[in-house]
Amino acid sequence: MQRKHCAANPDLVLTDRSNQELLDGAKHLTGRHRTVTAHLIAHLAEIYARKLHVAERFSYLGDYCVEALGLSEDEGHRRAHAAVLAQKYPMILDMLLEGSIHLSTLRIIGKSSVRMRRSIACTRASVSKSPEMREPKW
Repeated sequence: MQRKHCAANPDLVLTDRSNQELLDGAKHLTGRHRTVTAHLIAHLAEIYARKLHVAERFSYLGDYCVEALGLSEDEGHRRAHAAVLAQKYPMILDMLLEGSIHLSTLRIIGKSSVRMRRSIACTRASVSKSPEMREPKW
C-alpha cells in the first residue's frame, strides 16, 4: 500500500529517502534546532535587556514572543523565561547550544535561583572533567 503525499512542499515529502538519510537528517535537524533556539534566546535576552519589547508596547517579553513573533503561548513564555534567566546566567546559552539543558528544564529549575546555580555548577563540572577524570558508567 502506497502512502499518500499530503505535504504541499516537495521538500517535506520524504518517502524516497533511505532509512539512513532519514536518521542522519533527524540528527542534523536536531543540532540545527539547538543552534536556532540558543540564538533566539540570545536575541530575546538582549531585547529584554534593552527593553525593546516595552518600546513595542509589550510589558512582558512572553507577550511580545506570542504576539509579535507568532509563537504559541507555551513556546513564547518558555523562551521569554529562558531569556530572562540568560541575562542573569549567560552560561545558559552555551548549555542550550550543546543540548545539556532544555527550555522545559529551565522553566522548572529557573523558579529557584539556588536550584539554577546548582544546575549550572553541576553542568560546568561535568563538561570540564576530562574523559580520564570521569567516573565510569556502570
